[in-house]
Amino acid sequence: MKLLFSSPKLLAVIAFLMFGQLLFGQLQYSMTTLSDGNGNPVLMKKAAAGETAHLFKPGYTTAILYLAGNGKPLMGNKFKLNLQQNRLFFMDANGEEMEVTSPVKSIEFIGDPGKNNNTVFEKGFPPIDKLTADNYYQVLVTGKAGLLMDTKFAEVEYKEYNSATTSIRIDRLVSFYGVASGKMQRLSKAEDLLLLLGDKTREVSEYIKKENLKIKKQADLEKLFRYYNGLFDKA
Repeated sequence: MKLLFSSPKLLAVIAFLMFGQLLFGQLQYSMTTLSDGNGNPVLMKKAAAGETAHLFKPGYTTAILYLAGNGKPLMGNKFKLNLQQNRLFFMDANGEEMEVTSPVKSIEFIGDPGKNNNTVFEKGFPPIDKLTADNYYQVLVTGKAGLLMDTKFAEVEYKEYNSATTSIRIDRLVSFYGVASGKMQRLSKAEDLLLLLGDKTREVSEYIKKENLKIKKQADLEKLFRYYNGLFDKA
């Protein structure tokens, strides 16, 4: 009696199936590996995205990725951004979470259809305070002067009223920065704005008073920076 596995035909079938699985795996990998637009792979490593509260959004969100030194957008992929650690993550078709290690210039997360509410984060700005050039800033206003927002998080212990139990909450800490002529300035008070936007000191001061703008309010800062940039559009 011949052994079942000694059949040449059966061995050929097994070899064919194994080759097919290998080929499928290679094709699947090639379809899920990101390319920089010039045929070069985007460098990644296996990693976990970390604390959910530190993420821009808890789930993977469709975004347009721009790598440093390459103006070509990588579109149609989903990412997570850890703002506390300035780390960007991508999930492949096998559900494997990967950290993008290629140098990134910016990433634009797609918002609601038809609402023009995409969110852009950018790196590469001059170091300031304890923030390096690798810090992801949310870009609020662009133009001659740019308005940026940095978001970090802090754990705070607290007790509920009449409770002996200590709990921990995560507070969101936001700081605003202006950038103009290659210079970064943290925006904490009106004097900081006047220092950054010194070529239009009179106009900026008058506009702050006229509109009763609050320097620590995001909406007011956006309004002021758009006004300042508009002064040059009219010139």
